[in-house]
Amino acid sequence: MSFVDSVPNHWKGVFTLGLTYLRLGRLKATQTAFVTARRLRPKNAIIEFNRAMVLVRLGEVRKAAEALTTAVELRYSLWEAHCER
Repeated sequence: MSFVDSVPNHWKGVFTLGLTYLRLGRLKATQTAFVTARRLRPKNAIIEFNRAMVLVRLGEVRKAAEALTTAVELRYSLWEAHCER
């Protein structure tokens, strides 16, 4: 049993699995892992950015642009919240 199987709701584990799949060139499996990580941690700019990069490699440019826009918006909102302290 893998770590992800033993703790399926651990977003970092699922995200790390996606990065491993990416290094192995398994783009569809990478995308599946990143979508799962996003479901578990929906407002994470790093997940969105990496999802965008995989979507580009899969030829899904429109979806990649949407994911990248979301990543930028999430990162900007974090920065804005920090500045308002």
